[in-house]
Amino acid sequence: MQSLFSINTLGVLAASALASGIAAAQTQSSSSSSSSSSCSSSSAPSSPLPALACSVSSAGSWAQGYQAAVDVTNVSDRAIDSWQVYLMLDSGHTIDHSWNVLLDRDHSDFTARNASWNGRLQPGESASFGLLGRHPGAFVMPQCSAMPEPNADFTVAEHGFTVQAKLAKEPQSNWQYRIDFGDGEVIYHHDAWHTYAEPGVYSIVVTARSGHHTVTREQQVSVQVVNADNRAPVARTYVDVPYGGSPNISDGLSYDLDGQALTRQWQTTRWINSSYSVLTVSDGALSDTAQTSNPVPCGGGYHSSVYANLNYEVDGRTVLFDAHESYGAELLLEYGDGVSTSRVVTSHTYDQPGEYEVRLRVFGGPYSDYLSQTIVIE
Repeated sequence: MQSLFSINTLGVLAASALASGIAAAQTQSSSSSSSSSSCSSSSAPSSPLPALACSVSSAGSWAQGYQAAVDVTNVSDRAIDSWQVYLMLDSGHTIDHSWNVLLDRDHSDFTARNASWNGRLQPGESASFGLLGRHPGAFVMPQCSAMPEPNADFTVAEHGFTVQAKLAKEPQSNWQYRIDFGDGEVIYHHDAWHTYAEPGVYSIVVTARSGHHTVTREQQVSVQVVNADNRAPVARTYVDVPYGGSPNISDGLSYDLDGQALTRQWQTTRWINSSYSVLTVSDGALSDTAQTSNPVPCGGGYHSSVYANLNYEVDGRTVLFDAHESYGAELLLEYGDGVSTSRVVTSHTYDQPGEYEVRLRVFGGPYSDYLSQTIVIE
């Protein structure tokens, strides 16, 4: 496969080489990044602290039964019209009766909501409700929280070198999630795809946060070489912040080495005090996930580098073009016969033999980079 590298748009050639019959001219693009502001880190409020506090006290326990009282207090600086807290019971414990509260059960956990008459609480005011239940012989006091303990249980689907780690239960909008694939790749989302570079055993760790609660789960995966016709796509992001404007975040020339069309799905997530844009691209069978931190608009701006790079291979009248080593927000590849494409990896069949001038343009923010090469079709 022949390689074309970006020629500096100022016309300064940085290097040239001939190796193994492959001609290359490589330069540093004139579209290198510039910055007029240090405000490039992202910031977002972390999960809000609960406006409620709750406590459990025992009114008595006996051989296999107990009675408990729960106090819910408004610890905010404003009145609230309703409240909801969460009860966690130890193994073998039940709640058989309750009063002054509405309960919803999920296995050994309960969601407790105010009744119609005790939902409104002024700052510092409390509401109380009671529980009557059974225990297996050794009573353990129920635990109460203004926020539920987050769930980090997850499943892993393996497809050769490509895996999908996904939360086992429905994610909660006020929880935060972090997936560590064990090879340095971390995605702040509850559902992410990743392709490993090497076979081996990797530990995937999922962390979920909710208020003061943090829960971690871990699974090992054994990644092995498989013979597959389909290769996973690659997700890429690109960020440009115009001076004094809002950030522009694009898919940054995501591509599929097999030339398949991709669908794209964006999500905005948070982790502690940072905000992220998470992109998953899919070819219909396999996917890949990438992310970028969301810059904070603060009057400044910066522009990421843009450069063009193109490899190609001629097979008769069909040419495989591969521009995945380019970097920018979008590209335009002109085949020289009046046809063009915005795909990063693609093939093109020429109708007639001859010489064609192929042009590649890559764009990002105020910058662009360009290269051209004449190819011969016999």
